[in-house]
Amino acid sequence: MNGELISLLTILIMLVSVVGLAFIGYKLLFSGRKNPELWQVKLRSKLSELHTKNHDTKQLILEYDKLYAFALKHKFNLHQETLGQILKLRAGKFDRQELNAIWDAHKIRNRLAHDIDYKPGQSELNKAMIVLKRAVEGLLHN
Repeated sequence: MNGELISLLTILIMLVSVVGLAFIGYKLLFSGRKNPELWQVKLRSKLSELHTKNHDTKQLILEYDKLYAFALKHKFNLHQETLGQILKLRAGKFDRQELNAIWDAHKIRNRLAHDIDYKPGQSELNKAMIVLKRAVEGLLHN
């Protein structure tokens, strides 16, 4: 009788553990997806704020790059990765030409942020800003 009770308790504990692990896995997998459009609402709000303020092109590049990283992290549920890592991981999701343009713009952003001697031309800045702006806005329509 004692052996049967122990076996029954063991099975019950295992069953509760399996159900608990399944529940935790489900929550982890779908935790950011309760409202898949919430990130888009926030992105629209940030874009609206950005458009109402007067920024120079360098600042716009930095801001659009941040917004693009934010949007991709939420779209692909890759919250711990950097923008560069996400672009590498999801390269197949992009048109090759678009991906190259985004990479080039992101590299300009990095140089603006980290290289004190970097002095790009205005046309290079304009191009990077337009690429990042279109990339951000494109995520709102996909």
